[in-house]
Amino acid sequence: MPDNRKLQEAVTLLESLPDLLVLFDSRGTCIDHHGPSGDSYPMTPRHGRPLLEAFSPELAATISPALADCIGERRSTELDLQVNNQQGEQWFEFRAMPCGDNLFMALMRNITDRRRERDALYEGAYHDPLTRLPNRAHFMSRLRRILERSQTHASYTIALLMLDMDRFKAVNDSLGHLVGDQLLIEFGARLRRAVRPQDLVARLGGDEFVVLLDNIQSAPQALAVANRIHGALKQPFQLAGKELHCTTSIGLAVASGGYRSADDMLRDSDMAMYQAKSRGRGESAVFEQSMHQRNLEQLSLENELRRAVAEDQFLLNFQTVHSLADEGVSSLEALVRWQHPRRGLLLPGEFIGLAEDTGEITGLGHWILRQALRTGASFTKAMGRPISMSVNLSGRQLSEPGFDEVVLRLLEEAGVPPSGLLLEITEKAVNLDPKAHTKVLQRLHEKGLRVVLDNFGTGQSSLSYVLNLPLHYIKVDRGFVSRLAEGRATRVVVDSVIRLAHELGIQVIAEGVEREGDKAVLKDLGCDLAQGWAYTRPAPENEIFTHLNL
Repeated sequence: MPDNRKLQEAVTLLESLPDLLVLFDSRGTCIDHHGPSGDSYPMTPRHGRPLLEAFSPELAATISPALADCIGERRSTELDLQVNNQQGEQWFEFRAMPCGDNLFMALMRNITDRRRERDALYEGAYHDPLTRLPNRAHFMSRLRRILERSQTHASYTIALLMLDMDRFKAVNDSLGHLVGDQLLIEFGARLRRAVRPQDLVARLGGDEFVVLLDNIQSAPQALAVANRIHGALKQPFQLAGKELHCTTSIGLAVASGGYRSADDMLRDSDMAMYQAKSRGRGESAVFEQSMHQRNLEQLSLENELRRAVAEDQFLLNFQTVHSLADEGVSSLEALVRWQHPRRGLLLPGEFIGLAEDTGEITGLGHWILRQALRTGASFTKAMGRPISMSVNLSGRQLSEPGFDEVVLRLLEEAGVPPSGLLLEITEKAVNLDPKAHTKVLQRLHEKGLRVVLDNFGTGQSSLSYVLNLPLHYIKVDRGFVSRLAEGRATRVVVDSVIRLAHELGIQVIAEGVEREGDKAVLKDLGCDLAQGWAYTRPAPENEIFTHLNL
């Protein structure tokens, strides 16, 4: 029999607490109890009966091992129990502990509110508040667990799909963030419906989503899921009374025990996604090791680019622009080259985009302007008449605070009048911030500088730029010029461009003129100016001087 003094102490404790408490002996038999029971608690103890009889068979099976440990090992045990009763889903904490030589205590506490608070905290910490999808923290935790499992099973294959919505910024900018948020919610819902129940769909942030395919058969199966997602997005979204079409770029990383790091797999799927994005809208790409190598090379080139600006590794080549009427030199275009110490001479397409991404274009752009204006002054002096210098601008340069003041200062330093500088821009450059960039070009135009719209006909809104920008020239893209000899259709297009420009008081430059026959056709169509290998190839300053017999 239990010690009466300890029993009385236990009874006093029972009466002081609001929870359901039960005293039982080493045989698991109830001695006394205190607190609520019945419908509100999943426990109905009875004196002199086994404690396990107080529970339903399912709960008794769960509690039995904990009770045996408490009695046999004389140590405290605890577990949480989920119960569905008239109040709905309820959670209870069950504890069993020794409290005397032959005396034990069981405590049953309703922790539903605490559990809901914890779940709410978990929801906030591990779920995206907008889409209610798992967030980055949730996704990375799940990916790490799955990768650990895949290490012990050679045939266990998983795939990670990185998704980036195409042109989502345009939706936000044109229709507002409320519509953009609704699109993100609907996009996430479609992803969820396009995959299996066991697959994880998460939002990493912004318009980036990820799908984790667990235990798949092969890479083709992962690609089939990507294609199913593309198909699910073909149906337009109906938002704010508007019909929106949305596509996504998908990068896939597939692993059969090959990844040990979740970060590495995420990185590789991201690389593949950018590869898909480079192919156009609504495309997919599977990660290949060569992508990683290219990425390392790009990172190395980025570091070398920073040094190149400081170490003056750049040089300028020049190409003459000629009047089609008399073939006289009208202007020169400055073309930057990078004399790379290891890779040799690099053309702009190999580093200008990187310079823009890293911000190095600002310092490089100033250097190009300064050198080009100095050379322009030399040609003007040698030829005995004004020769304009044409310099290409990037969107990042137009966004530079005080850029127009920089240009005017460099003109003054070189002793070149504003009319001696032509600023070449593309639709892509202006499109980064159309209103602000147009204002910058307008201010420079008012100071006497002239603006050239490059690569005309290759963008999506060329006519609007012709109407809104302060243009003096447009350049017909080399893609049209190279096809002039192929048939009548290209001639009709080029003829239309020339007529339109002339009606607006704008002169036309044809670039990429490489054949004598093209020169004749352009002259017949009324084109004003031309440049290309049919006249001169890009060359250093001294070679251009020699070519022009100066």
